[in-house]
Amino acid sequence: MAKATLTKKDKSDLEKIDGQIGDLPTGRDSTEIEAMELIKKAALYLKENDKDR
Repeated sequence: MAKATLTKKDKSDLEKIDGQIGDLPTGRDSTEIEAMELIKKAALYLKENDKDR
């Protein structure tokens, strides 16, 4: 939105839209997108299985 100040309704609407859209893949090509997804999955696995905490 290009408004200087957002109303509560604007913020609510944006949160709703953001929830519907979710994360959009970024990258130059499908290989780069797949690589980033693999990195995210590996990081999540390591975070969930960290035995030293």
